[in-house]
Amino acid sequence: MNARTKTLFHFTKSLDILLRILEEGFWPHYSLEDISWLNGPVPRLAWPIVSFCDIPISRLHEHTNFYGNYGIGLCRERWRATGLNPLLYVSSDSIVKESLRELLLEVENNRDLRSKTNAMVMLAHCKPLGGWMTASGEKKMEKDFYSECESLIVRVFRVFRVFRG
Repeated sequence: MNARTKTLFHFTKSLDILLRILEEGFWPHYSLEDISWLNGPVPRLAWPIVSFCDIPISRLHEHTNFYGNYGIGLCRERWRATGLNPLLYVSSDSIVKESLRELLLEVENNRDLRSKTNAMVMLAHCKPLGGWMTASGEKKMEKDFYSECESLIVRVFRVFRVFRG
């Protein structure tokens, strides 16, 4: 069985949102991401994204249980020109994790907007191999992020939201 599909899926918990996507297209929304795994000065950041996954249809059930029962599948080839990029999954004891943490520390006190934006775009495309995620705003669940084969379209509005604490 091929580990990759020719279809990228986007899921939502609302039929209204799915219908809006069909009528208006995809619109980025701010996704609050836990970056405490970097052990840096900022525990959470939010950036404007549209998220897709590349998982076999046989594994969609576990994905829809968490992200929503309404989804749309789109040909991967169609999205190559849109800025869609797969995530980089980072192991907990890697030089990549340490480099990302140092990047975060460097841009925290840097006043250069371009440097901050570039760092945030890189961080938006990175996730730990696994970790904890909040489901439905309350219940924390352990997730194997790597198995989701996530790809993102990140839109740079020059505004990234920082959440401390």
